[in-house]
Amino acid sequence: ESFERHETFFDWEWFHSFNTNFFELNDNVLWIGSCITQDFGQGFDSYTNNNIIRVGQGVNCFRSLEVYLRWLFDYHPVDLVNNPPWENFKEKDCNLSKRDKEMMRLKIAHTNKVVLFTGTTELVYDSHTGLDLHRMPPIDKLDWDRHKIRRCSYQENVDALRNVVSLLENNLTNNILLVTTPFSAPSQSWEGDHPPLPLTFISKSHIRCAIDEVRPLDYFPMYEMVYEYLPMFRDKGNHIHNNIIQMFIEMLAIWYGNFPSSRSKKDFMKDFGVLRKSFTQRQLESRALPKQHVDAAYTSDLSSKQISHLD
Repeated sequence: ESFERHETFFDWEWFHSFNTNFFELNDNVLWIGSCITQDFGQGFDSYTNNNIIRVGQGVNCFRSLEVYLRWLFDYHPVDLVNNPPWENFKEKDCNLSKRDKEMMRLKIAHTNKVVLFTGTTELVYDSHTGLDLHRMPPIDKLDWDRHKIRRCSYQENVDALRNVVSLLENNLTNNILLVTTPFSAPSQSWEGDHPPLPLTFISKSHIRCAIDEVRPLDYFPMYEMVYEYLPMFRDKGNHIHNNIIQMFIEMLAIWYGNFPSSRSKKDFMKDFGVLRKSFTQRQLESRALPKQHVDAAYTSDLSSKQISHLD
């Protein structure tokens, strides 16, 4: 049997350096992030009690989350009434009214675990006031001449993550798990910028390095594993194929949880092998030559190199 199919393979290859003893049955878990976070929160319904804070896709970075948490827990970074980010601003426009915050704080009051997803280093800021915003303005308030996309520097990411962790520890719990999403998120924001895909890998590198600097042991390496085993993960643009999402939800439950109802690692690895094979075939069929042509080209190239070496 191939070691890559063995039940201990992921422990040796990926998880041995992380704190995997994270979830317990009936934990009160707060999931924070974009659309994939909802999938994970809902997927854990049979294991834990879950609340979800859904933030804006594409502008969900450590800095935007820091801004939101400061407002949520009443550490106001700025007086928005006197520095409105758009005309006729009302705090309820972005779920920051006193009632909104009280209801959210009450909803998450018993949280004992937090899982935080992020995948980009960009956020929206108001060029009139210089304020960083935690979300895109409502569509009827959005002014692209005023509301700009800003990319955070590496040091900003580190500082913002430290502040996010501090806010969560002081107001909820110190049990925090971090996840980098595989989405291709960044876009070209100014003339001379890198294309979107190189920007994606620059952003992911900044995020991953920031995590390694702030909370290196509290990490689930979904981003790295998706790119290692399932390169054709996309479905309908930047989204991850649902079969992959469901597989990683179960992986997180099995390797990072203590749930009697979860299945064995051995059974999981069999299905993961099937999934990996199917997406490898998908890649060959849609992004490269047919498999038999690849094999023929490789064999021909190998033979020519051997002959050249002998000469």
